[in-house]
Amino acid sequence: MIGFTERWLRLAAGLLLGGLTALAELVCVTAGGVRRMRATLTTGGPPSAPASALRLAELERRRLAVFHAAELDPPRDGQAASAYVAARWPLGLFGLLVLLTALIGLAYASLLVWAWFVLDPDHPADG
Repeated sequence: MIGFTERWLRLAAGLLLGGLTALAELVCVTAGGVRRMRATLTTGGPPSAPASALRLAELERRRLAVFHAAELDPPRDGQAASAYVAARWPLGLFGLLVLLTALIGLAYASLLVWAWFVLDPDHPADG
């Protein structure tokens, strides 16, 4: 039972951290898009990928390895890291939404169990 609980808590912690890093990735992607537009308008060529995308991709790689036992290859360059981060942030927010929905469901199930033991069905309260 301990292994089962530990595995689910590790999964929930990984989803929570993935959702929180998705917010940072959204900021990185938005800032990178603005930077790319500005560089294209002023110099005519696309800029190099931001170093923050490489750091976030590496952070995600480590998070997946620690919490979900999934090994990914490191990004080859900044463009690959930017593409990975841009594709991953919606999935991270979706994982956070799934975790939140599971916690709400757990709270409602817990409420039903508490009501079963606390409320006495034989003596309903008078209005």
